[in-house]
Amino acid sequence: MFEGRNLSNSARAALVLSVAMLSGSGMVLSACGGGSGPDQEEIAHYQKQGAEHVHKEERLRKLEKELKHVKNGGAGSESVPPRSEPGPVPVTPAPTQESCGGELEVNSYTTCPFAEDVEEAYFAEVGSGGGNVEAYSPATEQTYVMYCTGSPHECTGGNNAAVYFP
Repeated sequence: MFEGRNLSNSARAALVLSVAMLSGSGMVLSACGGGSGPDQEEIAHYQKQGAEHVHKEERLRKLEKELKHVKNGGAGSESVPPRSEPGPVPVTPAPTQESCGGELEVNSYTTCPFAEDVEEAYFAEVGSGGGNVEAYSPATEQTYVMYCTGSPHECTGGNNAAVYFP
């Protein structure tokens, strides 16, 4: 009847229980003079009870496994989304101004050799007022476009670079 099916331990126990119930009911009936054993209707009833029991056991096992997964903080549970606790917001420190000597200054994202090239490029390419300049960075070995304002000059661009000079 159940050949070829893979049954869990709980399913096997339910099957054994239903067979025992069938046997027991047959003994009670024979002891009462009720014939030679259970009829087909009783057998079908106990088979149905056994199948329901097996189904409930399997469902309970799945629910217990899912609960354990959720309690262990497992992600991807479809029934209970993971809770996210609010945490501190990371704060990026504001760049500080550093002197490169004389009146040339940079922010903490900028090197002094790059700042010197920006200042030279400004006076060579723009001269006065605002405008774009191209400057070479020895640190990254790349050329960056910087926008410079009029006097006092503030040139910004590249990778958060800032250069200040009068």
